[in-house]
This record gives sequence, structure tokens and C-alpha cells, in this order.
Amino acid sequence: MINESSFIADRIASAMQHLGNLPPSLTNSINEIGQFMAANLAQDRTLYILGLDTLTPLTAVFCQTMLYRNSDQRPSLPVIALNNQTSLYSPNHSKHYIQPFQALAQPGDMVLIACENTKNDSLKDFIKAANDRDITCIIMCMGPLSEQIVQFGQLIHLPIEADNLARMHELSLFIFNGLSDIIEYQLFAI
Repeated sequence: MINESSFIADRIASAMQHLGNLPPSLTNSINEIGQFMAANLAQDRTLYILGLDTLTPLTAVFCQTMLYRNSDQRPSLPVIALNNQTSLYSPNHSKHYIQPFQALAQPGDMVLIACENTKNDSLKDFIKAANDRDITCIIMCMGPLSEQIVQFGQLIHLPIEADNLARMHELSLFIFNGLSDIIEYQLFAI
């Protein structure tokens, strides 16, 4: 018999309480963004995904879900991860995701950006490249958008209210799973 850990039980209860206390505005925003993504995917648009900071692995999981989840019930969706964990540590890492984006992105596509904050010159350069191509940027981050980012058009901001990085990761994973479910339901009714 396995001994029950009170620490793990407390962590699970805390996570469930946090998720149960999400503001309705966040759940409405997740629903609207999921429907927006599904509508664009239905029109043969591509969803690009960019994870920065510690959110890169979570965006990779979301991309994997869009490509392979329920593969016996639906086709893979046109989703492209622009970076991976190894590119984060390259001194010129922004080049590794801006160049493929510039080569592949078409007007009307969308990009989901998940980052801890938006005070980053590389992110500014990336959003400028997206704006130049008439591409909508959906930005998930803690707090408000920085002044250097607000100046751009075609932005959808999904603020994550979190006290710490671990809480942000919990909420981000919840959001990615919610977006995935909404997209699958809208496109395939599964």
C-alpha cells in the first residue's frame, strides 16, 4: 500500500481551489480566443506558437497536442512551433524563430506567444515582423503589455494573474488545455 502524502494532497487541493476561483473574464477570454483560433484554422490559416522564458516547454506540449491528440479521430492541425528549448540558450536566439516565421507566415495567420513578460527587445522585433505580415498576435503573459508592445496593432492580450512562476505555469497549462478542447470541439465536435 502506498502512503498518502499530505504535501501532495495539499498541493492538489490548492491547485483545484485556484482553478475553481478563476475570474469569469479569464474563462470568457479563453473561450473567445479558442473560437477565434478555430475559425481561422477552419479557413486554412496556420497557428504559429512561440514560447519564451520558462514557458517554452509548455508551448511545445500545446503544439504536440494540436498535431497528435485524438489522431485516430481527427487530422493534425496546421500548427508550427517556432522555437524549442535549445534555441533559448543561443546568443542570437531571436533569429532562430523570426527567420522561419518570416519565411512561412502568410497574411491572416496567427501566432500564440507565451512569455513571462513583454519587456524584451526580441519580442518587439518578432511582433513587428508579425504586424508587417498582417498576422494577429495572441500574447499570454503576467501583467499588462509593455509600452513597446502596446504600440503595435492586431494584438490580443490574455493576462495571467499569478503570484509566482509556478502559479503562472499551472494557469498556462490550464489555458493551453482549454484552448485545445475548444478548438477540437469547434472543428471536429470531439
